[in-house]
Amino acid sequence: MNEIEVKILEINSKALRKTLKKYGAKFVKRVFQQNFRYEDARTKKLKITIRVRKEGKSTVLTIKANRRIINGHKVMDEYETPVDYETIISILEILGFKEFAVTEIKREYWKIHNCSVEFCIVPQIPEYLEIEGAPKDIDYVAKMLGYSHKDYVVDELRKHYPVKTKYLRF
Repeated sequence: MNEIEVKILEINSKALRKTLKKYGAKFVKRVFQQNFRYEDARTKKLKITIRVRKEGKSTVLTIKANRRIINGHKVMDEYETPVDYETIISILEILGFKEFAVTEIKREYWKIHNCSVEFCIVPQIPEYLEIEGAPKDIDYVAKMLGYSHKDYVVDELRKHYPVKTKYLRF
């Protein structure tokens, strides 16, 4: 499955929520997530991301690969499956993967025009927006919110904010 997304930095979340409501967006949920990234020499070389995400009582293993930029949108092959947290951590460690980074995120999900619009708060990084969906839908929603391709960010947030740690926790 493909994940297609863009990020928009330096947002006014209050104004954006008001615009989303005006256009009929549906609030989905507000969650606290813990993201644990694992890697080894092979995943670094192949630019594969292994993430274990805890959200409430559920845990999901995600593998992302084949990152590319198509028409200003970040596209990645993404594979996800529910897992037991303790079991998957043991498996990853037995296989030789090391915990590379931990990022905690307060995320608020909205749904509009076949897109997921997500407000993201991460320690040491200003609040930002992610829009996920098909490229034409992302562009439509971004325009509705007052943004265009020039506002899209498709690389790592660490390239924009000089965070000195790989452990971003509240």
